[in-house]
Amino acid sequence: PDAPEGETPEKKKKKGLRVLLIVVCSILALVLLLLVVGTVMVYRWLGMINRTDGYLPPMSDAEMQAYLEANTDPYDPNYTGEVIDPDDVDWGDGTGILHSEHVVNILLIGSDTRDPKARGRTDSMILCSFNRKNKTMVMTSILRDMYVQIPGYSDNRINAAYVFGGMKLLNKTIETNLGVRIDGNFVIEFQGFAEVIDIVGGVDITMTQEEADYMNRYAVSSSKLKGKFKAGTMRLDGADALTYARIRKIGSDFGRSQRQRTVMLAAYKECKNLSLTQLYQLMDRILPLMTTDMSNSEIMGYAAELLPNLTRLKVETCRIPADGAYRNAKVRNMYVLMPDLEANRRLLAEILAE
Repeated sequence: PDAPEGETPEKKKKKGLRVLLIVVCSILALVLLLLVVGTVMVYRWLGMINRTDGYLPPMSDAEMQAYLEANTDPYDPNYTGEVIDPDDVDWGDGTGILHSEHVVNILLIGSDTRDPKARGRTDSMILCSFNRKNKTMVMTSILRDMYVQIPGYSDNRINAAYVFGGMKLLNKTIETNLGVRIDGNFVIEFQGFAEVIDIVGGVDITMTQEEADYMNRYAVSSSKLKGKFKAGTMRLDGADALTYARIRKIGSDFGRSQRQRTVMLAAYKECKNLSLTQLYQLMDRILPLMTTDMSNSEIMGYAAELLPNLTRLKVETCRIPADGAYRNAKVRNMYVLMPDLEANRRLLAEILAE
């Protein structure tokens, strides 16, 4: 059609280009605004996480003596198991550091204190190994009673390493004994663990009759509704999930670590079903409950790799020491799991294999 009176084809073409330019600029401005808002939100979230350099100053002699007295097991005159002289323990030569450029190792630490500067015990240690290449993650429970070398200190149970020197000493202990280098740590206090479960709306857990009986005796909610817990699958809130995860009288620490992994996997499945709004709310509530030794850039780098694969990530679980790779023993009046370090290192090498 002919151009309107007073408007040449050239003017019409220029007008169309101006409109197109305005549209493009508007889209770019919106994208930039979203990026700015997203960046502000991300740094706001990162600012909620408690920080520590992962180090605790050396214990004083008095602190060390108090710790050893509190953690020496009661004398059992009926004990007939193996008693080992600590000087006779053969730690082997080690196999160097297990490393793969495709694997990121993040250690999740469950502590009984929310103060990163306090000497809380590590009742739970779960090594999360994310394989960038295979898009898999292996959650490895490290049992707290495993007897290990603690650099700079006498040999002891592995949960003593965090008490003696914080994240850095615990990481060094894992590296010395198991050959795994830790890339970063997150600590969450157990009460925070319960809050996380409540945030995702509870978790479905399948219990045995023995576990249900225990829960009916000790769970917080059981006093309100006697006999509430039954064998089979039940929905647990945060307080009950925490009680379930901390059961030690059934299957000792082996069963306990399995229950902890079960609860974490159940929480992970619930997170995958949350809406975007619910995820934002989850971040606002969960991050202040956590403490890390990682920088913002490290966290953002790992998150950028992990989050796009979150819904399709294949998750497996295991524990150290593995079946057939330890023996029960008594050392310096401590009942411990004496690991076959060579066998356990081989298992971890398979986990970290490309």
